[in-house]
Amino acid sequence: MARGYLFDTVACSRWRRGDAVLRRKVTALPPDTPLYASVISVGELVLGVHKAPPEHRQKLAQRTQEMLARFQALIEVNREIADRYGEIVSQVPPGQHIGQNDYWIAATALTHDLVLITDDPDFDRVPGLRKENWLKETG
Repeated sequence: MARGYLFDTVACSRWRRGDAVLRRKVTALPPDTPLYASVISVGELVLGVHKAPPEHRQKLAQRTQEMLARFQALIEVNREIADRYGEIVSQVPPGQHIGQNDYWIAATALTHDLVLITDDPDFDRVPGLRKENWLKETG
């Protein structure tokens, strides 16, 4: 079993918006299940707040803070994650690269032995990354 779950930026954004499918998955977890986000995702979420129309910024910032408070921790980038980042980028064949922030998020999940919660198929290109899609209904 995983040591916990790391939410990518899209999963965080959907949680912030109140996505019903994601909420059901999170609510069904045992209460002590460790949930995490990366500071990389936090940066992307804050960028979204700043780019939002002025009349929506305060509410979006509040929802962001409420959602981030639900995580056990926000994982910062350290040397171990940086080393894993370099390893991952070197393993992805030319022409198949993913976004730089996604590499950092993948490196965080791998370093901390976390399952990544995402619906982004680009993460399939990262060797050894375990992921689950909690953003779609499963039959």
